[in-house]
Amino acid sequence: MKKTFLYLTFFVSVVSIAFIADDLTKYKVNTTEFKKRILNLSSYKQFPGFKFYFTPELKQLGFKLPADEQAAMAKAVGLFAKNFINSANFSKEYEQDLKENMQNTDPNSAEWKERYSNTYQGKLESVQEDIKNAAFVEQLFLMQEMTLTSSKEGLQQMEKSAEGASEEEKKVLSTMKEMFRDGVSNAEATLKLKPLLKSNSAEFCKQYAKILTNIEIKENLRSAKENNASILEQFEEKKDYKANIKTQLQQFLEESADVDFNAKLVKVGSGTAQDFANMEYRDKSKIWKQSFRIGKPATTEFRKIAEEWLKEL
Repeated sequence: MKKTFLYLTFFVSVVSIAFIADDLTKYKVNTTEFKKRILNLSSYKQFPGFKFYFTPELKQLGFKLPADEQAAMAKAVGLFAKNFINSANFSKEYEQDLKENMQNTDPNSAEWKERYSNTYQGKLESVQEDIKNAAFVEQLFLMQEMTLTSSKEGLQQMEKSAEGASEEEKKVLSTMKEMFRDGVSNAEATLKLKPLLKSNSAEFCKQYAKILTNIEIKENLRSAKENNASILEQFEEKKDYKANIKTQLQQFLEESADVDFNAKLVKVGSGTAQDFANMEYRDKSKIWKQSFRIGKPATTEFRKIAEEWLKEL
């Protein structure tokens, strides 16, 4: 019996989405793109505005429709969002959407090997041109000596700063120490190549290009790992999308409750811009003002859906 109930629930959900999608099609809404908007919307802890519900085309069309049709359009948009979020596959799609920007961080993968090869080739060609410039050669090793000295000093300072630091501060210091260690090792490796520049310039170019490539690839890998860690952290914060939607609905209902749809507008400035004649209305929230712009019929439908949806969450 339970399985039958779940199957019926799923079936009704799918049919509802398909039926409402047909309604949206007549309003020139790309339902695939609209789903992407809703997936994005669901990660917000505040109502971000109607731009997630109304594409520019939909917004332009809405102002041309009679009041009853504006209400019907708003109902179709609102119910599509609600039914999609309530559908059986939404949770999976939501998680996938949040993590789709995760980057590959395996240096031994084909992707990173190709990046290494391309980076190395670019560095090699650059170094081969640079060593033709006497000023570059003169400054190169001088700068490496300065980098070696400053990196060693920085490393010592980090060691001192670690004493009595909090766990969070130690994480930051650990990253900085790694960067200073890299500075020391890279400077030392480059300075060792100094004799090779005169005895075998071609080999010097190859060796120095490898050092430069390793530096760039390592930094890119570090950035990719930090990006992934940030995405995972965001996922933990945003995975409770139902709580996010509930907060948004409450905010929308609170801030759209007292919209004066008969408010007068007056021209401001020398252009065509308008603002509320009532000065108090000019300080109203974005939701209040956007509700005024889309009109009473559409706002009323959105409020009905929001109220019903809140009861279900």
